[in-house]
Amino acid sequence: MSVLTAFFLVIAPLFLVTISGWSSAILFVSALLSVIYLAQHGVTDPQLGLRDLKILSLTMLLPVAAIFLSSCFREQFQFKLFDSPSRFLLAIPILWFVARDKFNAAKYLQYILPVALIITLIQQYTFHQPVHWGIGRMSTYFADPLTFGQYTLTFGLLSLVSINLFGRDSPAVLLLKLAGLAIGVYLSIKSGSRTGWLAAPLVVGFYILQRNQQIRARHVLSAAVVVAFLLAAAYLLSPTIHQRAGLGLHEILTYNWVGVAPDSSTGMRITFLRMGAELFTQRPWAGFGDQGIQAYLNDPRLVMFASAYTREFALNSGFHDELMTNAVRSGVWGVIATLAIFIVPFVIFCKAFRSASPVRAANALLGLTFILCQIVSAMSTEVLNLKFTASFYAILIACLCGSSIIRHEQK
Repeated sequence: MSVLTAFFLVIAPLFLVTISGWSSAILFVSALLSVIYLAQHGVTDPQLGLRDLKILSLTMLLPVAAIFLSSCFREQFQFKLFDSPSRFLLAIPILWFVARDKFNAAKYLQYILPVALIITLIQQYTFHQPVHWGIGRMSTYFADPLTFGQYTLTFGLLSLVSINLFGRDSPAVLLLKLAGLAIGVYLSIKSGSRTGWLAAPLVVGFYILQRNQQIRARHVLSAAVVVAFLLAAAYLLSPTIHQRAGLGLHEILTYNWVGVAPDSSTGMRITFLRMGAELFTQRPWAGFGDQGIQAYLNDPRLVMFASAYTREFALNSGFHDELMTNAVRSGVWGVIATLAIFIVPFVIFCKAFRSASPVRAANALLGLTFILCQIVSAMSTEVLNLKFTASFYAILIACLCGSSIIRHEQK
């Protein structure tokens, strides 16, 4: 049973953006198998690190609790609002399985992640993908360019930090991981989406620094120089990065803070944040639910700076910011749940990162990289709003946190 459960967990990344429903199916099956395993073997073990497991389990309850509490304040329940948040609830038995079974997730993920990128690349040039989001923007038939771009980049960066994760890699494994990095960056650029790009220099800088036991000023300077060189090279050598980064900077500098703001890509994101802040102050405890803001779209306080197109876009597609979307949807409860689902795993990974156990440290390294990429991406799009992305985030956090918490020999 444990081998079968572990198998489903490690293959979760393989078809994340290539097969619709893949991560949700993996989550449901893995959760069921985990419950059966725990029923057979129990969860009591003095070496499990129960405190962190309980805290993380409580954290995984918060997304559902946020929807429930805000719905109570609105006196209106929409069961579809529980769909994505419930994925974290399902991941709780997976977390306890990983800890109880002493499962070493990073041992397998270091190979699966670059293989997933190779599969995605093959799919893009083997099967025709419908054009839903504009010609020239790479995506798949169900994953939009923002999600596609941020996850391929995240997998590429995870491939980078996994180099020599458990000792020196063989030439073949090193080539596989470098190929994963190159493919991840390539696919992200081809998506035309800037979502998550800021994570790349942060992860590279962190990767350079973390290889030193004692970080000194010269290490920080060296990392800064390398990151600056890579940024300059990317900007000068890639027409897509040059055009998209330049356009984004121009839209920020020319944003109109007086009167109706422009409907540009970056400009709309700024306007979304202004709209969200205004709406949040109106209903901080109840939120607006899924479509509740429709009655407020023509509010003079929004009309004075947001165009009709931008207001309608926010209604149908969210506020392109994970925290703001949940603040408007679920009020202060959504804010608490969103911050916790990022911060609590981050703290757990930080605690394990400098552990004397190489297994705990390795899982924490992958976990910190993943969380950093997701936090950066969450600033410009919703990363947990879709069922398949919420499912995958829940699976990976359960696996890497569980493997980071364990304080004894792992498989």
